Amino acid sequence: MGMVTLSSLHRKNVGIPVTRGSYIKADYKRSALRVFAADYGVTPYPFRGPSLIPIISVLVLGAVIAKANSGRFMVPQQDQVQATAFAYDNARAAPHINLPLALPGASSIPPDREFSKRDLQSGIEQQTTISGARPAARPRSRANGEWHGITVAIGDTLSSIFSRLDIYDELDGIMRLGGEAEVLDSIYPGQKLRVRIGDRGMEELIFDPDYATRLSVIKTSEGNLQAKLHDRAMEPRRVVTSGVISRSLYVDGNDAGLSDLMIMKLAGLFGWDIDFALDIRRGDTFTVVHDEHYRQGQAVGSGNIVAAEFTSQGRVFRAIRYTDSNGHTGFYTPEGRSVRRPFLRTPVDVARISSHFDLNRRHPILNTIRAHRGVDYAASTGTPIKATGDAVLEERGYISGYGNTIILRHGSLYTTLYGHMSAFASGTSVGQRVAQGQTIGYIGSTGLATGPHLHYEFRINGEHQDPLTVALPTAKPLPETEKARFQQVTASMQARLGGYTRQGRLAMQANKF
Repeated sequence: MGMVTLSSLHRKNVGIPVTRGSYIKADYKRSALRVFAADYGVTPYPFRGPSLIPIISVLVLGAVIAKANSGRFMVPQQDQVQATAFAYDNARAAPHINLPLALPGASSIPPDREFSKRDLQSGIEQQTTISGARPAARPRSRANGEWHGITVAIGDTLSSIFSRLDIYDELDGIMRLGGEAEVLDSIYPGQKLRVRIGDRGMEELIFDPDYATRLSVIKTSEGNLQAKLHDRAMEPRRVVTSGVISRSLYVDGNDAGLSDLMIMKLAGLFGWDIDFALDIRRGDTFTVVHDEHYRQGQAVGSGNIVAAEFTSQGRVFRAIRYTDSNGHTGFYTPEGRSVRRPFLRTPVDVARISSHFDLNRRHPILNTIRAHRGVDYAASTGTPIKATGDAVLEERGYISGYGNTIILRHGSLYTTLYGHMSAFASGTSVGQRVAQGQTIGYIGSTGLATGPHLHYEFRINGEHQDPLTVALPTAKPLPETEKARFQQVTASMQARLGGYTRQGRLAMQANKF
């Protein structure tokens, strides 16, 4: 299964507020005409006589001159939203420059459709059409080589940041670098930049797009800019985390010290065998051996899972990370069988089953006996839906009571159906290949539905099967030539994992679950 990700999607259309100092001439002219009509009791549209034209022209010209003299480009410093629009107004004067906008965190944006950061940037640029002048350069009174630290705030752009630092004229050179400097295409609140400013303007810029990498931009003696993206020095540490389920995997995993990302990795690792919407019970246990990245004694990010065990209702599932002699890395059971299966047991990570497979179910809307040939997973609108196996997208569109529906073909025997979607994921089209775990759409209530949920069907040779009980194809084991090496390489980790899980069982007994 591919990495399970927390749902994070964006809206496509983002409007940029316009300051009152940025009137468009046509809008102002219409406003002036309305005032004139109200004062004199005439109808301004359409023009009935030529005698009004000179009067109106004088009124419009006088208003425009007055507006220009009142400081049309002044922006109150305390108004952050207006300051953002002001930065975009001024940036339009510089040709061929993309202006990255600091976007709010993904979790704060409603998950109704998916698109890329570049799509969002393009949308902003297309809507920002108000012209403005480049801010006048202020005399610098800084010592040569002075460093300035900036924490990106909501609404910040490189344009606004560079303007505040009085290095706006460096922006064009930065944006023309391309290549490794493209990490500056999107900046987010909370990220940090350090800029060294001297007599020649910006001498150096340092930007950390994430915990693992750093971008350095340096001005050479010839005045050219050079960018380099490199790894940041970190100390890897191997960590063992165990826990007992008393509420949910997410809550108890967090309490045990696992990050959200690591919990999703753990759920994804055992998603072929365990339906985390149905199978989890109070008293189940988990143990994860994983790497964490530290810098200067502080944890800065999660690494890979090395080994893990999950006990669900007395059934024990183990997975060990192994790289074979050809350099391919995967997870295997202690017997050398891949934990990856041709199909995931469930297409939704966080959901509850609202309706089971039932050939004699009474339909909740039609109130008639109508076979329910699938399983319904209830979750909030916008929850991602995953392809349960590698497939070719066979059908995509609105299908009668199913609403927005996708049908996938998995080889010659198997097909799966996903109904009632609120929207299809971007990049999905008929004939396209999709990977197991890939997001193909989002939960909704289109078609005949009483609320937001996914209707999921599993068919073998066209015959409907219960997705919860159907015998899924098994995974292929390691080749015989690789098994001896696998046992040798993973023996110590298997022994350690056994010791860790025994401690977990003792903890379970101590808590009397």
